Amino acid sequence: MVEWENDKPTVVALREIAEGLVTPEILDKE
Repeated sequence: MVEWENDKPTVVALREIAEGLVTPEILDKE
């Protein structure tokens, strides 16, 4: 997980995707 740094959830999600923490495989599991 990345630090929130007063960001909105969408910004945090985009940062996690950019850092490779969220992959298509993870999304398929949900």
